[in-house]
Amino acid sequence: MNSINVRPAEENDAKDIFTWHNDEVTRKMSHSMNTVDWDPHLKWYISALSNPNSCLLICYLTKTEEKVGIVRFTVENNLALTSINIAPNMRGQGLAKLCLSNSISFFRRKYIKITELEAEIKSTNWASRRAFEDVGFVLNHTKDDVGYFTLYLS
Repeated sequence: MNSINVRPAEENDAKDIFTWHNDEVTRKMSHSMNTVDWDPHLKWYISALSNPNSCLLICYLTKTEEKVGIVRFTVENNLALTSINIAPNMRGQGLAKLCLSNSISFFRRKYIKITELEAEIKSTNWASRRAFEDVGFVLNHTKDDVGYFTLYLS
């Protein structure tokens, strides 16, 4: 079984995240299905790394340190919008649940005042939905083919 570790994203992860984001399957499952150019991506990424309301976490295999994906938390008041993007070469291995679970644990230690996590998942993204539900997110409602999920932290 694979073991997953989590660490804060760093500047040198920008290219991997850019590549993962522009992957065709990733774009089909995202709210915005457009490709992203490098310069706007890098500007957003550097800004996100220094933003105290943004937490970007890289998940990686413990044994090989190969990157598995990124989990992103965007903090607003007492909640954080949560998303995940698994590297294309790592999909289908059941790693999303481990990434989410370990990332949520890491996030909770840093952002102790957050009481709720939310996720917006396209109705066609069954893999993401399953991973979020497996770590405790519950579907609140669906609108325009997007499911709105919540995990209450205690």
